[in-house]
Amino acid sequence: MRSPTPDAAEQDANLIYEKTMGVLEQALAFLADEGTRVRAVSFSSAMHSMMCVDESGEPLTQLITWADKRSAKETKALQQTERGQDFYERTGTPIHPMSPFAKLVWMNDHQAPLLEKPQKSLGLKNISSLNYSGNL
Repeated sequence: MRSPTPDAAEQDANLIYEKTMGVLEQALAFLADEGTRVRAVSFSSAMHSMMCVDESGEPLTQLITWADKRSAKETKALQQTERGQDFYERTGTPIHPMSPFAKLVWMNDHQAPLLEKPQKSLGLKNISSLNYSGNL
């Protein structure tokens, strides 16, 4: 986890992938040596992370984690608007700094040129699916 500025909490998704694959390869090698056949692998991750990727899936940003609080000001303002109330009513998701929606609002206010590029915003679960299987 890195915090380049106060309230920031980011991770390198490629590093997470590399470390996870290293551990997985070691575990599979150990199990193979023991004569155990692996039929499935399951992954779990923390919620409320987000990063932007280009059209080929290459990262444009670091992974902004659930602990990132940079969107607190935008979140508070959005909670008081009709747009924020409409978002809550349509999705049932409270507006809070951990929300990927709030992170996108913050990015729009502070890193708008980045959002003009063709891209997707993905959470760690989506990124993991893309990395491990090639599919979203």
